Amino acid sequence: MDGISKESNVGDEESTYMKVGTFTSLGCGRDNEDVFLGWTKGTMVEIGRESVSGCGQNDEGNSNEKSKDDSDEGGYDEEYESTDEEGGLAGNGDEGIAIDGIHDFANINWKTLTMEEFMKYHFADLEVAFKCYNWHARRKGFYARKDKVGKNKAKVVVRQIFVCSREGFPKVKEGSYKRERRRIIRCGCKAHCKMRLNADSNRWYVTSFVEDHNHAMLEERFRGMLPSHRRMEEHEIEVMNQMRAVGISTPSIYQAFASQIGGRENVGFKTSDMYNELGKQKRLKKNDANEAMSFLEGIRKKDPAMFVRHKTDDDGRLQHLFWCDGMCQVDYELFGDVLAFDATYGKNKYYWPLIVFSGVNHHNPTTIFAFAVVSNETEDTYVWVLEQFFNAMKGKAPKSVITDGDRAMRNAIRIVFPNATHRLCTWHLIRNATSKVGKHGFSAQFTKCMLGDYEIVEFKRKWENMIYQFDIQEHREIEADFACVNGDQPLETSYRELENSASAIFTRDVFFIFRRILTKAAKLKVVGSKTSFSCTIYSVRKNVFSEQEWFVSFEPRSSHFKCCCRRMESYGIPCDHIVAVMVFHVTTTWGMLWRIFQ
Repeated sequence: MDGISKESNVGDEESTYMKVGTFTSLGCGRDNEDVFLGWTKGTMVEIGRESVSGCGQNDEGNSNEKSKDDSDEGGYDEEYESTDEEGGLAGNGDEGIAIDGIHDFANINWKTLTMEEFMKYHFADLEVAFKCYNWHARRKGFYARKDKVGKNKAKVVVRQIFVCSREGFPKVKEGSYKRERRRIIRCGCKAHCKMRLNADSNRWYVTSFVEDHNHAMLEERFRGMLPSHRRMEEHEIEVMNQMRAVGISTPSIYQAFASQIGGRENVGFKTSDMYNELGKQKRLKKNDANEAMSFLEGIRKKDPAMFVRHKTDDDGRLQHLFWCDGMCQVDYELFGDVLAFDATYGKNKYYWPLIVFSGVNHHNPTTIFAFAVVSNETEDTYVWVLEQFFNAMKGKAPKSVITDGDRAMRNAIRIVFPNATHRLCTWHLIRNATSKVGKHGFSAQFTKCMLGDYEIVEFKRKWENMIYQFDIQEHREIEADFACVNGDQPLETSYRELENSASAIFTRDVFFIFRRILTKAAKLKVVGSKTSFSCTIYSVRKNVFSEQEWFVSFEPRSSHFKCCCRRMESYGIPCDHIVAVMVFHVTTTWGMLWRIFQ
């Protein structure tokens, strides 16, 4: 609709939003091609006609700020007296443009904002100043953090520096690392914005503004994933809770946010942020656990065959609960050859998985065998649940178990029911594929491909046509691309040049695999070679006394390597034997050239 204003309720407060054109919002307050809608003190107002986001602002709770207490380089707390040596308009409280809050951001043209224009602004407080600089940072393709502060004799902060997140250098720890090291983000960037408090006007002025970055700016599709710009706002949390209350899954909620504002790259948070927020909301009350146990004990008094088992943690809090009545046990005895093992999510206020054991009776409808409520979905948890099921059913194991393919479930089944055949649930496959793609008509086509009676050639043809018709892509590709371009990968092996070249060619995940191959290659030795007209065949061993041997061929004309292990053909990455020959070949070639020129 094209209305200008409308009343709506967000939480318990009555809020007003303004809308421009035909843009409709779920309450996301995120980017749009034409207009940005932001929330301030319960009121949604038009902020500007540029693609910027206030939702990524740095707060003390979720930013990478650096101050006196937490700066890597140590903040300074010297006594400071106001001078006019620095630039900007700090000495005159009457000059410049006043910025008192987010509502004043509507007057800023973020796309064409220059350094000279930014230095004309003066701010009501530091938080407004930092938000303004951080919005500018998002527009440019980086994010800001707070650095050093200066205080006067009265210990009042009168000076603050905002810097690029890539300012400074990381602290290098000598020795080996147990975990994979993080990518190097800090590269000594000098971009910054210095603020100073004017004692007469009690406003903050820009005294120095440097935009010289020594690194590439991020593409627009990655900017919403930067830590300073990634955050769930209160109204977004409220919308998420409302949608979960009616049974919508978390990934589907995220897809709804993305569809509303034109793509996942425009959402100011990730699915992991949603799960983190849900984790904070989980609260377990002891009374609920006691009432549940009392209820089941009451049933057991009426049904002597009732089977109830529970497990608590070290603090006496309920962790897992399993139960089945006498009729369930009789049904399993008759129809328990095939067991469906499924866990549902988010159907109770604690969001604990509810496990349902079910099958099919002789009339073909579903029949229930047992239930379980668990606090987590680890392999040990599923082993405990299946053991209780096995005991409740008097030692009868199913012949076939159907699950949704969860790895922990699969491993637990192998342990408790080693002779059972494991199969994937068709319904889960169809539901998961449909939720991931979310395109009209896909579910019907996918179901036909999965359940249709086709020959192999016909199936491949229909599958390829479906892939082409719905333009199916990997939804998490953008996040993986962001992880690859954000920072440089630290080098750890002795083959630095080869490792650095691989880090520039391979994606982040593939590079980690290749680096393990480099480590293995350093332990191999080339023990011999035979040269023919077209190629050279090298013999590779772990050492000269090892009986195990690999043969690697090298064709100089095509610079093509091939190994007898054929891992290159299988995985698409050079194996450790090929890498060992590459290093040997380069070293030998340089040695020959050195002797010739000597």
